[in-house]
Amino acid sequence: MLNATATAPFRYVLTGPIQVLAIDDDPIMREFVGVYLTTPRTTVETAASAEAGLRMLAQNRYDVVLLDIDMPGMDGVEMVRVIRADPVLADLPVVMVSGHEDVVNVDRAYDAGATSFVTKPVNWRLLSYHLRFVLRSVANGAIRNGDAGTGASVRSASAPPPSAERTREPIFEASE
Repeated sequence: MLNATATAPFRYVLTGPIQVLAIDDDPIMREFVGVYLTTPRTTVETAASAEAGLRMLAQNRYDVVLLDIDMPGMDGVEMVRVIRADPVLADLPVVMVSGHEDVVNVDRAYDAGATSFVTKPVNWRLLSYHLRFVLRSVANGAIRNGDAGTGASVRSASAPPPSAERTREPIFEASE
């Protein structure tokens, strides 16, 4: 039997024009996010704290935020609450990325308004597919950010995706 990874050509999972903001106090994680998620059409910017991430969100438009829970100063859960309370950012997808996979931290993240949750150590290929799914679901109105874990109603189908004003091209190729 042939090894499928040896014979399959490499392809990017994130193919559309996507802006990612990754917030983590660990410099190695920030470097990994940039290395593993950046593609010819996907840009990754990083912040070392929730406070720095909020400043970046005030100045730039992002399609998705990757957010660590456990950080000095404001933690990721509190940052999600701040994002959800801001009418401009309320529908921004926030994917929590944490080594804390216990019930308490998962529930805290979703109760604060997280769109999704993945655990460390990160499988970067799987995270790419996960982000693609989250972005497609939000764009199609299948989930409303902040309500993914609560079963609340979906965002209006007529509402534009969070980055509609910035991107005029489809985020994903038609073949996907």
